[in-house]
Amino acid sequence: AAFNVSLKRTLAQLAIERGKEKLLVRDFEGAAESFKEARKFQDSWKLIASCLALRVAPGVLWRFYQRRV
Repeated sequence: AAFNVSLKRTLAQLAIERGKEKLLVRDFEGAAESFKEARKFQDSWKLIASCLALRVAPGVLWRFYQRRV
């Protein structure tokens, strides 16, 4: 059971990092796919908000993320 929890956490983190990388290069569709994949393993308000922002206003999310990096 502990292994499965750790595996899910790791897979979620990998998908989130892929999403961040894709967001940085303005691959909004790829970022959305990666964040949706992460939500399969870990559901959080940040992932929900990111997926919504990528559908509604991807440029705004990109600018916001650029300031944080």
